[in-house]
Amino acid sequence: MAIVAALFGIAAATATPPVAVFVRTGAQDGLSRRFESNVLEQFRSDPQFRLIDREAPGALVVSLPHGLGWERRLDWTSVSYQVRIDAAQGQSRIVTGDCWNWNLRICARQIVSAAAQDAGLGSPR
Repeated sequence: MAIVAALFGIAAATATPPVAVFVRTGAQDGLSRRFESNVLEQFRSDPQFRLIDREAPGALVVSLPHGLGWERRLDWTSVSYQVRIDAAQGQSRIVTGDCWNWNLRICARQIVSAAAQDAGLGSPR
């Protein structure tokens, strides 16, 4: 039992702490609010990240759009976005993507994956 506890202690001590991330929001319509909600939920559910409620030194900053691009295609709506990610080291980039309005989680996963890359974490878990 002591061996298991010792191994667990070593694993816990070497685990990478979650990266602090501040998500700047300001959605102005229903679709954008749903998009925002999906992105926040995706960050909350990823153990590599810890959401914070204000900008802080060393935190990753993800700026969501106030509105989204969209195009009606037959019975569905294609949603496109541009998100700015500012890394703690001063790098900044624009991430773009698209998904369907009925599955905004796909867009959220794309954003979390890009944030993980910018934080040097690889892909999200």
